[in-house]
Amino acid sequence: MKEIIKKLWSIRKKNKNKIFSQIIQQSGGITLLDLGAAGEIEPRWRSLTKNLNYIGFEADDRSFSKLSNSKNCNSYTILNTFVWNDKRDLKFYLCEDPQVSSSFEPNKKFLNRFQNSKRFEIKKIENFYTSTIDSELINTSIDFAKLDIQGAELSALKGMVTKLPDCLGLEIEVEFTSLYKNQPLFGDINSFLTDQGFEFFDFTNLCRWERSEFNPYGQCVFGDGLWLRSPEHIAKNNKNKHLKYIAICAVYGRYDLIKSLIEIMKIDLKKEYKQNLNKLVKIQKRNRRINNFLSNFIKFISAEDTTRSYLIY
Repeated sequence: MKEIIKKLWSIRKKNKNKIFSQIIQQSGGITLLDLGAAGEIEPRWRSLTKNLNYIGFEADDRSFSKLSNSKNCNSYTILNTFVWNDKRDLKFYLCEDPQVSSSFEPNKKFLNRFQNSKRFEIKKIENFYTSTIDSELINTSIDFAKLDIQGAELSALKGMVTKLPDCLGLEIEVEFTSLYKNQPLFGDINSFLTDQGFEFFDFTNLCRWERSEFNPYGQCVFGDGLWLRSPEHIAKNNKNKHLKYIAICAVYGRYDLIKSLIEIMKIDLKKEYKQNLNKLVKIQKRNRRINNFLSNFIKFISAEDTTRSYLIY
C-alpha cells in the first residue's frame, strides 16, 4: 500500500510541475517575497525557480549565513534585515533552535506542556534596529508573499501596506494559541487581511501536538494559511496581473478561481494554454480520487467510529 501511494503522488508531482512551469513562464514570472527565509523556498515552488524572482529576509545570522541561490532562481536577493511595522530598536530572542527565534518572548508556561520545549530556550537577547518592507523594496512590486517569522507576521504586514494592493496572495504561518507571549493570533491576521481585500481560502498545513509527541491527533497549535484575491477583485483592480494570478492559483490547485476569472474577464486564451489548464483540471480530479481513497482508508483503520480526516494539500 505504501509503495502504491508513493507512486501515485510521484506521478502527480511530475505532471503538475511540468505544466506549472509553462503557465508561470507565460505569465512573465513571479516575484516571491519570503519573510523568514531560514527554511529556504517552499517545496511547491522549487521546481519553478527558473521563473521566480526571489526576495528573502532572514534576521538571524545563524540562518542567514547558510542561505544561497541553491535552487537557481531567475533572480535572487537575500537580506539580513528584521522587518516590522516601523523603524525602531527591538528585542530579539535567540533560541536554542534558530528557526523558533522571535521578537516575542517564548511562552514557556504553554510550551513546557509538550516535548522538546528546550528548543525554545533563550540563548541570548539581542537588540535589532528594524525596517519595513515598504522602505526596503521601494520600487518592487510583489506578486506573492510567504511569511513565517514566529509571531511577527502581523507587524510585518502593517509595514508593507503600500505593497499589498499589487499582491495577489499570501501564505502565512499562524498560531491558534500563544507560543509566544502577547503575539497576534490567526484571527488578528485574518481581520487585517480582510480589511486589505484578501479572502481566506484554506490551510495548506496544520500542526497538532500531543503532550508526549507531535502527531495528527493532538492539539491544533499552528498552521499555514492561504489568502488570495478573488477573481472579481482581479478583474476590477489587477487586470494587468491576470496571468500571474492564474499561475499562482495553479500552484495552489485553485482551478475554480482560474475558471471564474476566465469567465469574468472573457480571456481569450491560446489553444496551448487551454490545453494546459484542461490537463491541470484532470490532474486535480485524479488527486481528489487519491485523497478520497486515503481519507477513507484512514477512517477504515481507525479504532474510533467518529474519526474524520482531511488531507491538507
